[in-house]
Amino acid sequence: MIEIAFDLGHPAHYLTFRDVLKNSEKLGFKPFIFIQEKDVLKDLLLNDGFDFTTRYNKGTTFSRVSLLPRDIVYLRKLFKNKNIIANFAKCSPVGSCVAKSLNKRAIELDDTDPASGQIFLFRWTATEIWTPHCYYRDLGSKHKKFKGLIQLAYLDPSVFKPDKSVPRSLGLLERGKPILIRIISYDASHDWKNWNNRDDFEIIVKKLEKDYEIILSIEGKNYPKKWDKYIKKFRASDYHHILAYSKLYIGSGASSAAEASVLGVPSIYTNYQKPGFIKWLEHKYGIIKSINSNNLSFEDVNRILEQKESEWLKIQKEILNYGINVPNFIKKLVRREIEIHTNQ
Repeated sequence: MIEIAFDLGHPAHYLTFRDVLKNSEKLGFKPFIFIQEKDVLKDLLLNDGFDFTTRYNKGTTFSRVSLLPRDIVYLRKLFKNKNIIANFAKCSPVGSCVAKSLNKRAIELDDTDPASGQIFLFRWTATEIWTPHCYYRDLGSKHKKFKGLIQLAYLDPSVFKPDKSVPRSLGLLERGKPILIRIISYDASHDWKNWNNRDDFEIIVKKLEKDYEIILSIEGKNYPKKWDKYIKKFRASDYHHILAYSKLYIGSGASSAAEASVLGVPSIYTNYQKPGFIKWLEHKYGIIKSINSNNLSFEDVNRILEQKESEWLKIQKEILNYGINVPNFIKKLVRREIEIHTNQ
């Protein structure tokens, strides 16, 4: 059977291709998955029963960059021993470099406009680059756009049904819907301007906890012990079920803000960087409000909480109706690669 490679460097990369991977047998290929070592990514893959190979690089951005040539040599040997016809990735250059060196096709998906380093690398090695319509960079002749958001690849109603029993089992619905606050570590390569920073939501949390259940989702383990009471233990695969039944999302994670939007949940986005999809959701629909965490006030939060939930659900419907069925679109890309190979 022919094989297709998937270069996964982040949990969101796996989620983007999860529907395709789960339907690989029906589509007529065997997946070869290789990942950057991340605990949440491994947990998601193991939970869904997928085998994978781990790349060498891990740890800091510097180590990931310095080990890139070693990764390429290692994976090139693995590719040569398999019947791989193409590589798929989301904003990751490793698989594209390997595919290019072996004269294989490489399809990149991307929505992280600020990630200059990765984009610089994969734009030269990719055969084709697909981005959402609201992506603000021009990547040249290989660049094509689709009408929709990458987050819908795994949160479109055709592939995702929120499970209310998940937040209920964690005691998060006892006082109505909770407020989910995501604190990222700013250690990705595209976060270089803000390395070692962390958003401080302590004052906001103290005021909100009087009326709402608060759940913190924190990257890494370096956080104050007093926050332990806001942290719940749950499987990585349960995150979007909790998000779907939240009243508000606050945080610097752009993907989570967009995910909240397509689930009908308003967001306060606190990151200094704004990908095109954040700008689009904020300016066209108003379901995201961008406020730096240092300037965030309780009044800002309360204004959003006072709005009717029906307003957000109406906006969610508009977002879903605006674009194409993204899961089907990605499956079509895979089918096309198989057809190209078959017709060679």
